[in-house]
Amino acid sequence: MIKSAIIGCSARAVEHAAAYEQLPEATVWALCDSNAERLASFPGAVPVERRFATVTALLANGIPDLVHLITPPTVRLSMIHPLVDAGVKAIIVEKPLSCSLTEADQIVNLCQRHGVRLAVNHQLTFMPSYRRAKQHLADGFIGKLERIRISCNGSPYEQGTHMLDLADFFLDHVKPERVIGQIAGAEKLQASHPSPEYMIGRILFDGGAAVDLVFGDIADPRVAPEFFWVGCRIEIVGSKGIIDHRLSHGYRIMTEDKALVIDSAFDYGRENAQAQLAFTKAFIQKLLSRQPVDVTAGERALQPIALMEALIESADRHELVKFPVRASGDMGAHLKNILSK
Repeated sequence: MIKSAIIGCSARAVEHAAAYEQLPEATVWALCDSNAERLASFPGAVPVERRFATVTALLANGIPDLVHLITPPTVRLSMIHPLVDAGVKAIIVEKPLSCSLTEADQIVNLCQRHGVRLAVNHQLTFMPSYRRAKQHLADGFIGKLERIRISCNGSPYEQGTHMLDLADFFLDHVKPERVIGQIAGAEKLQASHPSPEYMIGRILFDGGAAVDLVFGDIADPRVAPEFFWVGCRIEIVGSKGIIDHRLSHGYRIMTEDKALVIDSAFDYGRENAQAQLAFTKAFIQKLLSRQPVDVTAGERALQPIALMEALIESADRHELVKFPVRASGDMGAHLKNILSK
């Protein structure tokens, strides 16, 4: 039995915990949050004596096999240090891994040194409709993949890394080569996910494919407020057709000769729950089998952050840049400097 702890009892954490209702091989053993109201009201059967206000108190009462770290990215590294020092051997980190490539590197290296299995919770690629769409692509229904367009209403570090990971999924992890980008808006630099408000760009890949992106609330200004966070869209353009998937509507596939037209309704809540279950189950099965963990782990976990940093560097330099490229110094100060120009 895998004994899991959830650190950070947000609404997103409720979705992580719900997966355990269908995982007989694992249980949510403990909860941790500095907000007393959130900690006390978190649903589920975890008794009050295993609901802790600090990580120190949690670890003093036992070492979980797996930790779900669902905190703001700005405190992740400081949270991971005591976990690995105490002997925790598996961590699922809510996306993004970090808002800084330097800090993301430190997290990955720290976990590797301590033999900790790390996964970043990019669960979208486990949604059944994305899996079906990828199978349609593999079956050649839209011909050869030429480019992908991705967009989201959230800021680059709120939702953009999700979309970059999703594009990587459809591209089968092809290596990025060159990047050009532009950013604007400094109002979210002090938010829980420090980020420019807006980002647009193009990523060119080995083999000729390209990804075009728009992140921020300009992506779909017509979306109703209640659908803001599901305003994510990916369009996969092939030589013979297109796959168009929107979290708020569903997905459709159109071929140039209209030989195949699919228009599928979409239930985000149901598919997201299925995706979180599939992601968590895959990770736990790797732990139980002692096989290497490949669920958005290691270097793959760094690529969305590295691409984000390359797009920011391109915006600063006003030029097309070769990938990878790093920002120098503190990312927060760097962004503030760029956006004040």
